[in-house]
Amino acid sequence: MHYLRNSFAVVWLPDGRVFAIGGFYGTCRARNNMTASVEVYDRAWEPASDPTRPYSKWRQVTPMTIPRGCHAAICVENRIIVAGGAFGEPESKTGLDAVELYEPPSEACPMGQWTKIAAMKEKIALRSAVFLAGAIYAFGKLWRCPYYYTFYSQNVVIEDDSRVI
Repeated sequence: MHYLRNSFAVVWLPDGRVFAIGGFYGTCRARNNMTASVEVYDRAWEPASDPTRPYSKWRQVTPMTIPRGCHAAICVENRIIVAGGAFGEPESKTGLDAVELYEPPSEACPMGQWTKIAAMKEKIALRSAVFLAGAIYAFGKLWRCPYYYTFYSQNVVIEDDSRVI
């Protein structure tokens, strides 16, 4: 990858591409260092000259609309949905309720495209999410004192024109 990062999300698409999304630059002790950057790894970019040597090729693509760390990301119908997370200084992080949809790079859009699609009911630093039977189920903690873990679900329908309802 181009950056040392932590508290980021990783998503694998069925076509084999792997995306590293957001997080904090550097170590977790650094201040106000959240990023919206997104990088993609694709084994198809490996050179054919020596198939016995692994070669890692990461490429930067369109960043999210909001820098965030401690968020959840999942693949839904070959698209990526990122939800929740945190933003700000370590002592005063603010939870996020924003949800974004990413159309991965294609011939028509080589860098991919992010779209804000919804807001969750709570500002949650999410750590895990799954897509099951048309709904996203996310697990994390509310970003207010006292911290406690919660369960959140949001129904999602992806239409042909890329809108999520």
